[in-house]
Amino acid sequence: MQHLAHGGAISHFKRFQTVINVLVKNGFGEVMARLRIWEAVNIERRLLRRHPAMPELTSPQRLRTALEELGPTFIKLGQMFSTRPDLIPPDFINELKKLQNSVNFIQPDVIRKNHRIRTRPACK
Repeated sequence: MQHLAHGGAISHFKRFQTVINVLVKNGFGEVMARLRIWEAVNIERRLLRRHPAMPELTSPQRLRTALEELGPTFIKLGQMFSTRPDLIPPDFINELKKLQNSVNFIQPDVIRKNHRIRTRPACK
């Protein structure tokens, strides 16, 4: 059972690294640096200072883009935040509202297949 737990931990760690990389790519490295993320994942501090891949976009646009790239769970988070003007500034709310009705639809079969692949037990 330890083997499966270890494999799951590695899978979660890789996903965490993916999330951090997408956020840094979209210009949120400074936020990651303030949270001292480099201490939790194998990432060099200098990479957190990287300029955004699309500097012409505003911060709210880059956040929406990052959430879309990270997938359905993060899109849902953005959708929820778009309804919370008590927590999120108006310019971010306006951009995140775009996640309500302009996100590409994913077929349920694709989601099921992806879930099965990610939750499949590791080989011995």
